[in-house]
Formats: sequence, structure tokens, C-alpha cells
Amino acid sequence: MRKFKLFILFMGILSFLGFQSALKATPENSDAKIAYYLDGEEVVAEEPLTLAVGGKFTPDAQTIDGTFLYWTINGAILKDLPERPTVRVTSKLHMKAYYVSSTKHAVVFLDTNLQVLKTQYAITDETLVPPADPFKPKTTFVGWVPMANYEEGVPTKIPTNPNAHEYFVARYTKDALSYTVKINGASQSAALNEVVEATTELTNPVWKDEHGNVLGCGSPIKFAVFGNIDITAYAGDVTQSNPYVTLRGPFSLREGYVSYIGKISPDADVLEFGFEYTKSGTVHVVQSNVINAETNEFLMSFLDNGKTDFKAYLKYMSGTDVVKVYSASAPKLTGTLYHWMPGAVSDTTGLVATIDLHGASYDSTTGAGLTVKINDSTLTYGTDYTIVNNELKVKGQALQDENLALGTHQLSLATIFGTGTMPFYVDDNPTGTSIPTTTIQGVNMTSVPSSAPTVPIANAPDLLITEMGLDRSTWDYIEVFNNTTEPYNLNNHRIVFGFFEEQDAAILQDNQLFTYPAWTRGAVFIYEDYIIPALSKAIIWVAATDGSAPWKVAGSGSPRKVSIDDASLLYGGDGLTIAKFKQKYNLGEDDLVFFTRPQFILFNNTSAYNSSTGLGAPVSRTTMVATNSSMDNRAVQIQKLDPNVVQELPSGDTTIPDGATYFKWDFGVANKEKDVVINGVISGVQVYGNRESIEAFYIRRAFYNASDEFVGYSTKGTNELNVHGGLGTVAYKNAYKSIATPIVTAIFYADLTKDGETITNNKWNLVSLEYTVPSTASYSACPHLMRFVQRDGTSLFSEYYASSDPYKAFKLAGLAPAVPATLKNRDIAVPVDAGYPTDYITLGYMTIGRTAWYNFYETEPIP
Repeated sequence: MRKFKLFILFMGILSFLGFQSALKATPENSDAKIAYYLDGEEVVAEEPLTLAVGGKFTPDAQTIDGTFLYWTINGAILKDLPERPTVRVTSKLHMKAYYVSSTKHAVVFLDTNLQVLKTQYAITDETLVPPADPFKPKTTFVGWVPMANYEEGVPTKIPTNPNAHEYFVARYTKDALSYTVKINGASQSAALNEVVEATTELTNPVWKDEHGNVLGCGSPIKFAVFGNIDITAYAGDVTQSNPYVTLRGPFSLREGYVSYIGKISPDADVLEFGFEYTKSGTVHVVQSNVINAETNEFLMSFLDNGKTDFKAYLKYMSGTDVVKVYSASAPKLTGTLYHWMPGAVSDTTGLVATIDLHGASYDSTTGAGLTVKINDSTLTYGTDYTIVNNELKVKGQALQDENLALGTHQLSLATIFGTGTMPFYVDDNPTGTSIPTTTIQGVNMTSVPSSAPTVPIANAPDLLITEMGLDRSTWDYIEVFNNTTEPYNLNNHRIVFGFFEEQDAAILQDNQLFTYPAWTRGAVFIYEDYIIPALSKAIIWVAATDGSAPWKVAGSGSPRKVSIDDASLLYGGDGLTIAKFKQKYNLGEDDLVFFTRPQFILFNNTSAYNSSTGLGAPVSRTTMVATNSSMDNRAVQIQKLDPNVVQELPSGDTTIPDGATYFKWDFGVANKEKDVVINGVISGVQVYGNRESIEAFYIRRAFYNASDEFVGYSTKGTNELNVHGGLGTVAYKNAYKSIATPIVTAIFYADLTKDGETITNNKWNLVSLEYTVPSTASYSACPHLMRFVQRDGTSLFSEYYASSDPYKAFKLAGLAPAVPATLKNRDIAVPVDAGYPTDYITLGYMTIGRTAWYNFYETEPIP
């Protein structure tokens, strides 16, 4: 019979492939039967036979009054077998011989896997009745073609009745699908089911796809394309001297079924192949009949109804012995789903899983042969995890380093045989987990209901600070709420972190302004349209970067150049991203986050002044002191700067350009990071005062004539502001008073405890500080002062603040009554193990994203 290419479709992504050492199969008898048919009717009844698997069998001669047509073995036609064949015995051997009487001829309809769909015993000129159109996914049946010229034949839906025996085979057209195939890094395109050959010059190569799944060994190998795939050859990974079988799947070809692909080594003296699976505790064996001769792959589909533990198997002859091998399985990870809390660093709090490598080997010194991951992060053998007596343990420090958010995560273990996974949880409540617990007094903010206002809160500012997350440096934030019915634009707003004692008392009293930032890098000027929807919250992310900046300025040179110092602190790409911030604080996709930085490098307009730009030299500052929440006597204020305030010309100023009749204070940021740092590379930085800078805050006078036309900047820097060194000058204060309006203010409050007569100022330690709206009974001179929600029920601040403190009344006005639900009067289960923190649950750990009803009304939420 002429051979023709078998059409087998593959649909899938992940594979479980590998090899397992050959084991001689125990002697077994075959499930063997034989029967004979004439014109489709059974004439010699089916007879069970006792035959040894691997042996040879020749059926007895039979007297049938007709012409022999063909044999089917296990349903597949074998047209080339003689009437009395000798066949090798497999586990299942169901043989049927078909004959036709002298007055008829047989017309046989076959599918492409050689399964007989129908045989019509016809007479001359009789109308043929083909079977129902067969179906294969991702194809269209187009008709029947004679087997003798299958490749060239023209398909027809109803063939003409021939005058002799004929075999028609179904013809399909494939859907026009194209995929990308990468072999050792080189890309090419391939159609669905196209056979691709991969070669390498490596010795004993093992081929793996992008997921680490093994596709085969040796060179070349062939495989059918069923999707985008990236395969790579690895040398010396394994030496496979015996015939092997691999397994891919499961994948879906049609609804309600799961499909698997097996692949056998090309050098095997094949006896049989197929799949095994377990259902209801019983192992079932399903022998396959058809293989793709080009790729040595075979495909079978199974009803998706509780079958598990699929394996491909191969039986081959080694001399006179029958040898059976199985596909190796991916590692299996089992055990309780362990829990771990944020902040745990003790090795006793590690993640433990019992593992079964299914025969895969690895180097017990280096871990070579294994890949262990937490989500997408690869762990280091010995440092991050160990394996002892089939127990894999991820150390607590490794989990801490991963900075995992609350929720479900994945532990994975990959060997040459595939990848096994196990979910585990990061949880802030150990109750019901495998973690031993004890009970402490505390407050669990997760039990405080949340509700957002639906109308503006009366007697409160347009913008509210409802929460601050401090002492996290790179990840500091301020949660704000738009207390209006219109969108609120943060453009031209400045966030000032300031010490009380450094402020001008008169300006603070009369204008409620914090004019002097803590350190010269203690403020953020927002120059983008950051818009908060009406009656909605947003998170202003203040990336203070923990004492460093992404860039640094050279100490010498002409000009002094700025360069990347720490690319991980850049915004975007592999650096800081909104997605990472949301993951850190477990925020939702719809939560609004705005990225900002303190302006590290400020302009000294009086040094190296340039009248064409109105700017001097930027001050070479590359660090930012963190906001350290262990300190009190500080506040944060969000101010709005107005660039349109008309200023009178000062008398006697000889630096005013000709024609000017008034000026405005012009302020902003030069060399914005988003403009000069592209894909991690600095480009296009403008030089001021012979020095480069990035994110440099400036204030300058812009002069206009009587027609409101811009006429220039000061002709000299003599009368300009020194933004770096002159923040305490009268000129700076007057300028600031004229353009800045305080919108909302929140004071930092320490965590005070009292032991006897001693009051201790504690560090909050990984806690968010929450605020409620100003009260009409609070400090009347500052109606935008938010009030800190206490959690201890007793205020020690009136004792703590000295009576001589000029700001004592101001500070006490920023204290709200304790809300009963937030008092430290709850019994809370915490881990016994010292590796777990307990204070975070007492202090309300990370309530970012919550808008607590208590923060606005101090009442229970309305049902």
C-alpha cells in the first residue's frame, strides 16, 4: 500500500516530558480475539485466545466463500497483511478478517488514522452512501479521495461507484494558522501541524522548551507545531541510552475531552505504545494504534471525567524480552498549604513541601538539575532553600526578600522531567493555619468597616489627607480624598514636609503656611495633570528612595555631568512602576496612584546666573532624608501655588528688564525625569550654570509689560531668590506668602507609651497613619488641619509636649478622639514563633486603600 502523511492536530502549551529508566515488563498474556466477516456479516464467531505478549501469532486457515479483503487490528485497517499473517502479540490484539462475495465489491471509507468508518458491499452502478462527514478540530472536511492517489486526488463528497474494490480516505483542509518557532534563538514561521526539524552540534543534547519541559534528546529531532514555541538544546544534561517515551499535555481539542501526545524514540523495536491513567483508584491502560511516522508522535483524547495521573508508555523488544518504559513525570509537591506572614525572617518560619522528583537526579552540593521558584523569582540552592530527605524548605529570609503581598503565591520545582507546583499563602491572620498562635491585646484594622462618602463632607477642605504611609522611604505615600463634586487637579501643588521649629511662627499663625521644607530636599512639586475624580481617593507615591537618588552629579568637570547611579530607582521599565507599588500594598487595578519624587537638586539663582533663562546653578544634591515616622514635631502640608498672581515691581531694583511693568513668580522643574531619562539612558539634559541636573526645582521672576507681554527675566541674579540657601530669607517668605495657599495639613504623631512617669516616643514600625477630618472645635486658625486617629484611647501628648512649646495648641488640635473600633482592646491571635512580627497587627498594618467610615463621621457605618 502507498504510504500517505497522517494528519494529526495538536493544540496545547505546557508539556510534561522526560525519560525513565527501562524496566523489563513482567510476563503477561494478551487480551487477544479473532473473528471473520463476509459482506459485513460475522461468519466465524469472535474467539478469545491465550497469547503471550511479545510472541508471534499466525491465525489458522479458514474456508470462507469469498475474496479476502483486509485485516483490522484494534480497529485500524492493515491492508497489506496477507490472508494468513504472522503478527507480534501486543497487550490488546483484536483481529478481524474481512471478505467479500464474488457478486459484490467492497468500497471502504477510512479516516486519516486508518480507522474504518464504513464498508459498503456494492454491485456495479450502485449508488454509494458514504458515512456522515467526519470531524477534526481546526479543520474542514472536504470529501473522499482514493487511497491510491491520496496526495493528488480530487476530493468528492459522494464518490462514483467503482467496478472493483476501492479504499476512500477522508480529506481535510487545515485552518490557516501560523506560529513562531524559535530554535536556539533563531526564529521562523510554521503552520499548524507543520513538522519542524531542530539540529545542534552539542553532544548528548536534551531539548527543552521555554517552560523547561523536555521535548526529546539527540540531534536532529522533529516535532509537530501546535503553537508558538521556543526550544533550546542543552549539552550533557542527560545521556539516554535506552528507548524512551515522552508525554505532553493535557490540552484541549474538543469540548469535554483532554488530549495527550506521546513521543517515542526513533531507534526502538516497537511492540506497542499508549497511555495509562488512574480513575477511582484503578489504573487503566489504553493502547494506541496510529503514530506520525515523521515525528514518532501519537495522540489520544479522553473524556474529562475524573481521570488522573496520565503517563505515556512504550513496550519494545530487547532480544526476546519485552521491555516497558514510562514517560517520566514532573516533580510532585505535596503537603499542607503553608502560611507565612509579611515580615517573617526566622528560618523556622520557612515554607516546607514534601517532594517526589520521580527519578530525576540533581547535584546535592550545587543543586544543578533543579530550578526552584517563588512565583517568577528563581531561588538559590543552599542560600534560599535546602532539600533533605525529600523535604524542600524555603528559608524565611528568602520569603522576606521576595516582599510578597498578601494573597496566593506559587512554589515551583523544575527538573528535566518537567515542573511541579504548589500554591501557598501570605496571610495576616494565622488562625486556622498550620502556624502555632498565642493571644495578645491589639487592634485588627481589617475588621473596621469601610465606606466612601457620596456627598462632600461639610466644613472640611476640598482635599483631605486620610492616610500616610511613612518610614518606607522608596515606598512612602500620602492617601488623599477629593472632597468635592468636581475633578481635582494636583498640578501646581507642592507637598512640603517640615519641622515646626524651622517655620516662621507669624506666617504659620497668619497664613497657616509651612514655608521651610525639612532639609532642602523635603518637598515635592507636582508639575503634571494628576486628576482625582469627584468624591474619590488617590495615592500620591512619594519615592524618597531611602537616602539616595537614581542619578548622581559629578564632583568636577565642565560641565559637571549627571549619570545613572541606581537604575532600579528609575521610574518605569525594570525600575519603579505603579504595578510594583500596587503589588506591595495589595491595591486593586482601579486604585489611582500618582508617582512623585522630592526635588533633590534645587536652583541657586544667584550663582552662575543666566539672564536668558532666569536660572543659576543647580545645587548638587543627590540624597533625600527619609520621612522617619519615629519623630514628632513635624507635619506635611499640600499647598497650591498660583503662577498668575501679579507682583508689583520693587523700587530701586536695577535688574528689571526694560519695559517691564509687573512680574509673576514662575516656578517649576527643569530636566524632568520623564523627558531626559528614556529607557534607562540619560539624554538631552539642558545645562544650567555649567552643571547638569535632573528634577531640579526652581523659582524665578518673569517680567511683563503693560500689554501683558513677556519681556524677560532679571538682567542679573543679584535680586533673585537663592532657593537652596535662602529659604529663610524675608524675600523668599514674602514670595511664598504671595503665591502659596495651604490646602490640607497633617501633623506627624509619635507612638507614645508611658511607664511610671516616663513617656517613650516609639517608632511606629511599618504602620500607616490615619486621619479624620478637621473639627469646628479644633484650632480655628488652621481649618485644614487633619486630625490623627488615636488607637490607645488615652492621650499622652498633652503631657509629652512641653508647656513652653509655642506650637503645643496647634499640635493638640490635630488629635482626634479614639474610635472604639480602633482601640487596643481586642484579643488577636498572633504566631508563637519569634520569626513572625506581632506589632503590625496591633498597629493596623497597611490599611492603604481603605477609606474608613470612622475617618469621616466617627460613627458606625449605616447598614
